[in-house]
Amino acid sequence: METAASGDGPHHIYADTDEMNARSVGRKSGWTVERLSEEMEGLQSRLIAAARAMPDPNAVVVARGDGSGSTGVERLETIVGHWNAHLVEMAEAASA
Repeated sequence: METAASGDGPHHIYADTDEMNARSVGRKSGWTVERLSEEMEGLQSRLIAAARAMPDPNAVVVARGDGSGSTGVERLETIVGHWNAHLVEMAEAASA
């Protein structure tokens, strides 16, 4: 979203979600929960700033290698759904 908000067009992603997740896990391996939380706080701040700076939230902000894309609104909806699913998993684990 930052690239689109800055006027540089959509961010291009050439790997699939599973590959990107595996790379991220590898880069964060060994991090403490505290360090991960700090990283997430920084990323959340950047996301909020970029979303607010978007001149058109319906503009494509992510372009995938397969030619598909997502608008700012769609990306935010996806992120909310993703984190809500994690919260449900944590609540279920806590009540088990």
